[in-house]
Order: sequence, then C-alpha cells, then structure tokens
Amino acid sequence: MKTFYIKEKMWSLGCDFKVEDETGQLAYRVKGSVFQWFKTFTFTNHKGRNVAKLKQGLSLILPKFNLTFADGRQVMIKKNWSWFGARYQIVGLDLSVEGDIWDKNYSLYKNGQLVAQIKQEWFKMTSTYQIKVHDESYSDEVVALAIVIDYIKERTAYSAVSS
Repeated sequence: MKTFYIKEKMWSLGCDFKVEDETGQLAYRVKGSVFQWFKTFTFTNHKGRNVAKLKQGLSLILPKFNLTFADGRQVMIKKNWSWFGARYQIVGLDLSVEGDIWDKNYSLYKNGQLVAQIKQEWFKMTSTYQIKVHDESYSDEVVALAIVIDYIKERTAYSAVSS
C-alpha cells in the first residue's frame, strides 16, 4: 500500500498541486492551465517526466474530462446527474467510485476489490487529501481521478454560489 498527500497551493492561478508520498518526498507535480477556455492539467512524476494530461471536454451541462497517459491510454471522467449526491462515470478503466463525494471521502473499486481510498483532511489552510492506494499499479490513475473530482466539485460549488 502506498499513501499520497495532495496539497493545493494557496495562491495559484492555475490550480497547481504537489503530491507527496508518506515520507514527504515529491511524487507528482500537477500544473493547471491559467488562461484557456477548457481547463487542462499536466502531471509529471518526481523526475519531471510526463505521466498524463487531463483536459476538460466539451459538455453542455455536466463536466467531463479526458485523461491521456504517457503510454497512450485514454480515460474519460464524467459527472452524471443525480438527485442524491454526486455520481461519476469512469470510461476506460474498470473502476467504480463509491462513498461520499460531497464530503470528499470515497473509495475506488475494481470488480469489488478496494483499489484506493481518498479522504479530505480537515482544518488545513488549503485543500489537502490523503490517498491510500492499495493496488500501487493504479497510483497514476488514482491521483488524477482525485484531482479532477476535486476540481469538478469546487467548480460546481463556485457556480452555485455565483448564481
């Protein structure tokens, strides 16, 4: 099992993140676009090598993102409409999301087996998450999914407040 911590920078125009492992070492760096019509995030590992690119897709009502990994694999993350709580569809991975997305405590499963747990840490100055990846081969995917779900949730909350 591997544990990661996602820490959003407090004063960042583009939604930049550092992802550290349990020892406090840099595991990933995530840079968000600043002045683009559709939001993009670029993921690099601790050596600066590209891991994945996440790009917001065209959607009229509910947000969706396309995730392209360095090896060419593609995944789509789409928020589905629901009366009770948030629902996400992950196309291209055999992962399902279960738990309380609104409180940012949820788990990812593959064929009923726990792959990862994502939990928001409270009483922090910026958004901070603890991610426990039980199947380490999914580390890249889990970190990317946690970031896009957080981004979608914050954009949805911002839209509700501003309207």
